[in-house]
Amino acid sequence: MKRHLLILAAVLGGVIVMLLTANKLTSNNSAAKNPNPQEQQEMQGDKDTRDAKQQARIARRKARQAEYESFIDSIVLAHTFRFIPTSFQVEPAGSMHPITNPNFELSMYRDYADINLPYLRGMMPPYQLVVLNNVINALNGYTAIQTDQGWNITFTSWLYSANNYMFTLNIYKTTGSAQLSIASTYYSTVTYWGSIVGIY
Repeated sequence: MKRHLLILAAVLGGVIVMLLTANKLTSNNSAAKNPNPQEQQEMQGDKDTRDAKQQARIARRKARQAEYESFIDSIVLAHTFRFIPTSFQVEPAGSMHPITNPNFELSMYRDYADINLPYLRGMMPPYQLVVLNNVINALNGYTAIQTDQGWNITFTSWLYSANNYMFTLNIYKTTGSAQLSIASTYYSTVTYWGSIVGIY
């Protein structure tokens, strides 16, 4: 009988501990779900601070983007920029050729252009890979037209040969990317993809 009473007392004690623990957890959960006014104010303050920082980052990125686009406009208007190609192909559906030589570029200055570009010469395969390495002192028919996406620049040159080359450069000021096409009298059009940088 005495043993039974001890077991019963132990069971009752365990039940009481469990009830007290559950009550404490319930109270803590209730407090977490229902913070007091001071805690609510602190939480709102943290959220406002976080939102303000996020909006500030968005504003800084927007300002940097506007500054970059203005920079592209300025170097095009000043004729002081370089086109750096990263790939090229013969139109309309030639194989894409990557360009990793950092020396290739088309540089535009106020009164001349400096051309150092790989070029696939011919009307049909197999094309001859050559390098256009010229300084053009007269940019015939040079135009620079501002578009919704950036700039469209065109000019022609004989490149000291019997072949008339027409250059068309489309610049996308949002990304700084560009597409250059070189059409000619006797050869297929060659198109290049790359980026625009300033000349300092």
